[in-house]
Amino acid sequence: MIYATNSDLTKFYAQALEFGVSDWTDEIALAQADVILAIKTKWFFIEFGSLRTRGMVVQPIFNEDLLTSEQWTTSVVYRALSAYILPKLSNFRPEGDAFQVAAAFFKERYVEELDLQIAGGVQYDLNADGSVSAAEEFPTLTNRLYR
Repeated sequence: MIYATNSDLTKFYAQALEFGVSDWTDEIALAQADVILAIKTKWFFIEFGSLRTRGMVVQPIFNEDLLTSEQWTTSVVYRALSAYILPKLSNFRPEGDAFQVAAAFFKERYVEELDLQIAGGVQYDLNADGSVSAAEEFPTLTNRLYR
């Protein structure tokens, strides 16, 4: 399942395809993998925990295809811009450049967007019927201390 495309990228950074690169698909795929890993570690394993069976710890199986791709498009675009696309365009001069400033901006937006989506409720199709019901939206409790 693809969460974002080049056209999604240009909605957030209009100049993305104007620097001699016409396709950022590989970078978007890397960003999507990062977002999926973040969802697994910040939400899934906390929400569903691990099971103890006869002294063995069994982790539940995460299936990224059960997520709603539209919920994570913005996070994937922000991650692609901040971690993969803008650093490739930067010259990394000590005084900085526009790409470094933009990368820092999108990194902050990525962290903010990911936290908002997880806190607001991850849409995860537990029964794999192709639709997400209200019972399959999992907001994160913010008043609980996880250890």
